Amino acid sequence: MRDAIDNGKFTLFYQPIISLHGDEGEYYEILLRMRGPKGDISPNFFMPVAEQHGLLPAIDRCVIRDSIKALAERERAGHRTTFFLKLAPQSLEDETLVPWIAQQLKASRVRGDAVVFEVPEPKVVTNLKPARVFVNALKQIHCGFAIEQFGSGLNSFQLLKHVEANYLKIDRNFMVELPKNKENQDKVRGDLRTGAALQQADGRRVRRGRREHVDPVLVRSEFRAGQLSCRSPRRSWPTNSARDRDKSKD
Repeated sequence: MRDAIDNGKFTLFYQPIISLHGDEGEYYEILLRMRGPKGDISPNFFMPVAEQHGLLPAIDRCVIRDSIKALAERERAGHRTTFFLKLAPQSLEDETLVPWIAQQLKASRVRGDAVVFEVPEPKVVTNLKPARVFVNALKQIHCGFAIEQFGSGLNSFQLLKHVEANYLKIDRNFMVELPKNKENQDKVRGDLRTGAALQQADGRRVRRGRREHVDPVLVRSEFRAGQLSCRSPRRSWPTNSARDRDKSKD
């Protein structure tokens, strides 16, 4: 694990996010794999080991560094791109992280709003104070913040009174068999309506879960959410202009 951190043996994958309202630019969620002697290793196997040994913040920095470099390449190629990066809860307590991110952005000449950091709702709740400090610091360098697994708590929207989020990623459990599950439809519809009101008020956006759980027709006609994550993350870009990079934290 330490060898992978020290020698850049992580691979970034890019999962496209589609704007249902035709927003300009390209959006990708960054996912991570570790290169092993017999191929890529899933984070399901190496992340628990990394957590046990306190290495998650170091992995976060590897991912952030490589993602910003990839963003710089995209921008130079004329592609306005936004990355969503998953962040370990331990990184929320690192007071040196945001200044370091600012340095990385400046060195690569990447705009701050090209990067959005994601943390699951339960982890935000259990790390409320450091999460609030972290998000306030992100605002100073114009980076975004997203709460994923949104809706998994008892009163998720109450959380937004304490931690501002630019994006809300609805918990994927509510997206399973969505066209057939009336209860989940009502839950998602209610969250999207509340999210739409927040967006109108202060610019938050609502994302749903992955595409394999969603009927596109139902999505367009009923829910009108802001963005939709697609399946099949890729190592390389749709065009051949950018080199393969790596990344992935499921």
